[in-house]
Amino acid sequence: MKRKITLSAVLAFALLLVGFGIENMVAAAYERPSAQWAKKLSVEDVQRIELCFSQYPGVQTVPADRYEGIVSLLNSVQGRPVDYPAPPLGNVTSIYVTDSRGQVHTVKNAGGRYLCIDGDWFKPPRGHLDSWPQ
Repeated sequence: MKRKITLSAVLAFALLLVGFGIENMVAAAYERPSAQWAKKLSVEDVQRIELCFSQYPGVQTVPADRYEGIVSLLNSVQGRPVDYPAPPLGNVTSIYVTDSRGQVHTVKNAGGRYLCIDGDWFKPPRGHLDSWPQ
């Protein structure tokens, strides 16, 4: 009986550590200033938004009535930080957000696999970038 209690205690402790580790990995993404900026962005903070699709030349200016949808996507950023992402498979969509102070922030959806915000790379959960412009 003592052995079963010890094994149960060890398994419970291991599950607690795994849960704590996952929570910290997710929280680590939001500790980066770039992810904090994206999570806190509001439509009122936006001066201009532009889109650039790797498969089409040029930059498209987004009409102001579509800012809310794009800001909502940026507010929902998720993912663990990665230092050296794999090359993107597929197209890269770049979103350039000029804030009310004139600072330009760059957000990239790299083939639906990685998210880059002002040079910080993140690996979002599977399917998280499916609703982003492509």
